[in-house]
Amino acid sequence: ISGTKMKVRYSTDVLTGTMSLEVICDGKAVLNRDVAGSVRDSLTFDNPGHNPVQFILKAKDAAGKFDITY
Repeated sequence: ISGTKMKVRYSTDVLTGTMSLEVICDGKAVLNRDVAGSVRDSLTFDNPGHNPVQFILKAKDAAGKFDITY
């Protein structure tokens, strides 16, 4: 998606423990969710200034895999 929108696809297969994903753009959280287990999802949000985007994964005793594509 060009212009002012940004699309992020993410998937997780977290077999044990806990994991959460937070996406921050221009100092504002656009996503903050639990991604433990098997998750396949996407997120589209406005980023008209092409600001840096932070992806924060927080895990505790987690094992498995994750993928983020933007």
